[in-house]
Amino acid sequence: VWRNGEELLKEGKMSSSEMEFVVAMMTEALIQLGASEAITGIYIWAKELKGSKFNWVQYAVEETQAKHEDALSNYSSLLEKMRLSRSENSQIQDFVSKRILNCYMNLGNWEEAANWNVCLNQSSSIFSVNEDLSYLKNLSNFDLEEFNAIEADGFLDEVRNLSTFHDMQRSL
Repeated sequence: VWRNGEELLKEGKMSSSEMEFVVAMMTEALIQLGASEAITGIYIWAKELKGSKFNWVQYAVEETQAKHEDALSNYSSLLEKMRLSRSENSQIQDFVSKRILNCYMNLGNWEEAANWNVCLNQSSSIFSVNEDLSYLKNLSNFDLEEFNAIEADGFLDEVRNLSTFHDMQRSL
């Protein structure tokens, strides 16, 4: 992602929304690596050389530095502003929405993460969460001491069967 994004940005033959999308893809990769300094570098580059000020890149730095409360607050405010202004860049809205979900999960706010995940799954962008996050419901119920023991037993049975299957494969 980084190398291709860097080449695209060097060429500079793209619209503002395309450039923002490339920066978002690069930022997403750097968040996964925990590279807050590199994300800061992207922000400075975009601001100084291209005249673009992508505030959400600064919020990604906060998130990468484990300042999840601050990042969540800033991402949420930005998303609200984008929706009110009817911003046409839905890919960045999806990026910000995914980052909000990640902040909720890192904060252990399972109920909000589960609710946010429902909203995210209605989107079909590259930033959509393609994972089964149904466990969030059980985590939020567990925190509320309403954990369903029957569902847990069923899940544990599946895990036991899976580990037994893997043990059998290793012995062959």
